Amino acid sequence: AGDMDIDMGTGTNVPADADVVVKGILSTTGSGEIAIDAEDSIYVGTNITTVGDDVTFDAPAVLIGDTQISTGAGSSGSIVFQGTLDGTYGLTLIAGMGDITFSGQVGNTNALGAVTVTNARNVTANSTFRSASFVQSNGTGTTTLRDNVTTSAAAGVNLNTANIVLDGLNIVTTGSGIVWFNAPTNLTTGATDIDAAGTITFQNTLASTGAQNLTLESDASIDFNNTVG
Repeated sequence: AGDMDIDMGTGTNVPADADVVVKGILSTTGSGEIAIDAEDSIYVGTNITTVGDDVTFDAPAVLIGDTQISTGAGSSGSIVFQGTLDGTYGLTLIAGMGDITFSGQVGNTNALGAVTVTNARNVTANSTFRSASFVQSNGTGTTTLRDNVTTSAAAGVNLNTANIVLDGLNIVTTGSGIVWFNAPTNLTTGATDIDAAGTITFQNTLASTGAQNLTLESDASIDFNNTVG
């Protein structure tokens, strides 16, 4: 087996707004990465699976149906969105011991549905993130949020991993949405503001690199279940 590259290519016969649409199941049965590129956008609404190798979207991606992307529960394959990610559908990501990276804005035009990270090592959101919910079930590394996160469903923002970094941002949940951090959480770079319709819970330690401000507002309760500072 080998890598799978889906690319519109370049040249006079390829229009600047050319898209790639992935609707059927896309998978590899042996070793090999999947890389998808387009002159304009990648439209995806299916299951994409590799056996321990990376899945990369090299252009803006739009969900046109509920989508699951898996590199294997026990693998080291990573999942990378190099551009923006939009669409109103649900997204499930399974990266095992690999990383998940959202390089561009998520849900900026249309908020995603429920976003679920079943497992991963490091998870990084480098820009704004809008979805119905953002839930990480398991993780072995660090989940880093570098820009504002907004959710609208009761599941809210629920991160279960080894370490969490909040890199100066606002988190807003509506629709009874909770904010739950199960791991040691570190505030870095700038002030963090969390405004939740549901309970805000720091299940593990809460610390700061430098004297970063933290503002919390909840329509339910605020729980610190371990050391603060």
